[in-house]
Amino acid sequence: MKTFRSIICGFDFTPDSEAALREALRIAEEEDGTVMACHVIAPRYIDDQQQFLNLPTDVILSKVRNAVELRTTEIVGDSAVRPSVKVLIGRPEFALTEEAREMGAELLVLGASSDQKRRTGVIARRCIAETSCPVLINRNHHLGRYRSIIAAVDLTDLSQQVLEAAAKLAVDE
Repeated sequence: MKTFRSIICGFDFTPDSEAALREALRIAEEEDGTVMACHVIAPRYIDDQQQFLNLPTDVILSKVRNAVELRTTEIVGDSAVRPSVKVLIGRPEFALTEEAREMGAELLVLGASSDQKRRTGVIARRCIAETSCPVLINRNHHLGRYRSIIAAVDLTDLSQQVLEAAAKLAVDE
């Protein structure tokens, strides 16, 4: 059965991403695993900061990293797991999936940034399509353990991995 000891979590300061980080920490604590909170900055943001504030890229990244570290520390609370933090530059769906691949993540956790309770945001949908590891979409209103898990499968070989990930969550939950 698949375990989730190496978890990457997309973090963008929204309530959905904060809920996703809490869920990633909960899973990592049960699995004796690690969590990396990744915040993605658009290249346009870097360009604007350089042009209007005359800040070099390393200073911009440092400031953003400090803000992410401060907020994740507040979110962690009494969890035994302390997430590492990484700031990436690019489009979120590609930066997160590439980081998950490079670090060998066993799970990517994202907030469902969508106005409608039953829909998934564009970035989360693209990450699901692009990543090589299971993706858990967490909703801001979800608290505690899961009572139902939906595994979308088809006739491809990846369906076996999807079923294993869903079964692992079901057994743990």
